[in-house]
Amino acid sequence: MDGNNNIYPVAWAIVEIENGESWSWFLRLLMEDLGKEEGQGMTIMSDRQKGIREAFKVVTPKPHIRYCVRYIWANFKLQFTGIIFKETFWNAARASTEAEFKREMAGLKSLSERVWKYLDDIGAYHWSRHAFNTSCKPNMLTNNMCESFNAVLKEVRDKPILTMMEWIRRYVMKRHYEKREGVKVFDGKVMPYVDKFLKWAKNEADCCDVWASSNFSFEVMYMSKEYVVDLPTQTFTCGHWQLAGLPCQHAIAAINNQRANYKDFVHENQSMGKGGYG
Repeated sequence: MDGNNNIYPVAWAIVEIENGESWSWFLRLLMEDLGKEEGQGMTIMSDRQKGIREAFKVVTPKPHIRYCVRYIWANFKLQFTGIIFKETFWNAARASTEAEFKREMAGLKSLSERVWKYLDDIGAYHWSRHAFNTSCKPNMLTNNMCESFNAVLKEVRDKPILTMMEWIRRYVMKRHYEKREGVKVFDGKVMPYVDKFLKWAKNEADCCDVWASSNFSFEVMYMSKEYVVDLPTQTFTCGHWQLAGLPCQHAIAAINNQRANYKDFVHENQSMGKGGYG
């Protein structure tokens, strides 16, 4: 992903079959090109396909691995149907704090011990937002953007291999150019996607009550819930700041209290020239 929350394709391949061997081959070449030994410092999301999970263990044992929650749900609902299971499962996946996650999981456990164990065996750090590695700022839960890329390729899937590869190369080249030119006309410190979110958060910050405990630490109340904001460390008990690299409405309320510029608290990956097209 780039800093504007768009997909940024860097590598693709055609293989005879999707299995552990082909995934290992692809990942090994990708890590060599990126200079990432064993995936150190990376965050990778997958659909839990058996072959790729085996390749992760052999070729890239060091990155933080996320599983697409949509795929987990697709398997989950085959065994556990009902709107209560669905809502509680997605609430657990979206939870940005451990307390919220435990509350939702406790609800699932009360409904079915088997449901709880199924998800617990996967590992929360693979699918629940609160447990994600905060070094990767997009706190996405699904790989829908990859599906959108696959959809684009449908029109050339029946072409000869070289024709198909040339079509993909030109498509990606054209797309990169258009995205880069589009960002050039945007005047601001942060990416357009980030700016849109911050405008929403700024409006919501007006609904917050703020109490300062020092020049840097604050207690913030929003919709009857209380949060603690620490400006120097850019940490916040709702977890959003650490996960997304963006000050949410609670953090902006505290920043406004100090008459500071909330855009100065955006992580560098979300700023112009860092996470975007340069």
